[in-house]
Amino acid sequence: MNTKIFTALTALAVIIPLSALANSYDEKKDSYSPSFFNNDILKDTYVSIGYGKSLPQGKLKLLSFNDNNDEIFIKEKNKNKDIFKTSLGKKINNIRIELEFLYSKKHAFNSVNNYFPNQTLSQNITTSHYTYLINTLYDFKNFHNNLKPYIGLGIGISRNKVASTPLILNTDSLPSTIFANNTKKSSTSFAWNTSLGVIVDVNEHVFLDFSYKYMDLGKAKGTPLIDAGGITTDNNNIKGRFRNNVFLVSAGFKF
Repeated sequence: MNTKIFTALTALAVIIPLSALANSYDEKKDSYSPSFFNNDILKDTYVSIGYGKSLPQGKLKLLSFNDNNDEIFIKEKNKNKDIFKTSLGKKINNIRIELEFLYSKKHAFNSVNNYFPNQTLSQNITTSHYTYLINTLYDFKNFHNNLKPYIGLGIGISRNKVASTPLILNTDSLPSTIFANNTKKSSTSFAWNTSLGVIVDVNEHVFLDFSYKYMDLGKAKGTPLIDAGGITTDNNNIKGRFRNNVFLVSAGFKF
């Protein structure tokens, strides 16, 4: 399905139930019953969910070998991937304090290296990221009744997972052979982000959030290659930092 169509349908699927929830919320809030909904703890609190695209910045280095079996690193760019988020926040005047979780799955690399004439080494590596952030956001006043630009900064941790296929030796005249095996690895790194965006109020309770984030998810930590054909190394199969440009569309509910 086309990404734009999917995004539009997802937004409708979220906004319609949220609007119904807003109406129900107002009815219960105004009722005579003892009201959990009138609790000041919930005042100026909001929740949101979102979907977008994560566009890696720069290139990472993937481990391979030359025809002398010396270790070399090849620069490869990570492919764009979907990203999902959920957040819980509270507004205090023009400041919002927000807890945010983001998940992006299987950013892919395809590495191909000339080994000998008519021979290549190929490998596929994927990375997945589970990111937990505490953000401080500043909302600008008096821009427009329903439009509220903001900027933000946040810190947290990211659980980065690296998985790879074996390093395969491809020869024109012979069957492909495994040159070296790989294993999976997870690591936790310090993460930070800066953001800017605009909130569009649909009604008193429902809002849309269009945002951009620059995210640094920490140092790439891969796995050492495991001997499969006389080649061993203690070096990680990936080097660099996970840096992403993230574009998100979110829908939220304000209590």
